[in-house]
Amino acid sequence: MITGCGQGNLDYLIPGVLGFLVGGVIFGATYQSVFLKISTIGSYGQKTLEELLYVNHWLFISLFVLCTIVFYVGSKIMEKSKDASKTQVNDLNLN
Repeated sequence: MITGCGQGNLDYLIPGVLGFLVGGVIFGATYQSVFLKISTIGSYGQKTLEELLYVNHWLFISLFVLCTIVFYVGSKIMEKSKDASKTQVNDLNLN
């Protein structure tokens, strides 16, 4: 259901805008001193993860594919267990 533009929708407008402004001021005040330190830490150039980790690119690809398969299968198992628990709850409600 879509509601109108009432008080409930504007509750966090002022704190949100103030948060943006305070964050912008803090970022602007600390940019020069903090950015120089951070940029020297992360200056690796154009390197891939394989080069940074010193591993063969095929090993990296196989591990990525393996992790993708594990997460996919895990998500399907969790999905089936949620469906089974919903079915059990519905069976209990019917009795």
